Amino acid sequence: MTGTPDHLTDDAVAVLAESIDERIYFIRSKRWIAYPKALEIL
Repeated sequence: MTGTPDHLTDDAVAVLAESIDERIYFIRSKRWIAYPKALEIL
């Protein structure tokens, strides 16, 4: 990969710098996206 994509967060750019295996692991891992209404319900 050349250059840093301007539309990505620093965390996303860091993931792109990892090996292919690490990127696949990241994509397949579960993540929690904080959604205010969901937090209110919980």
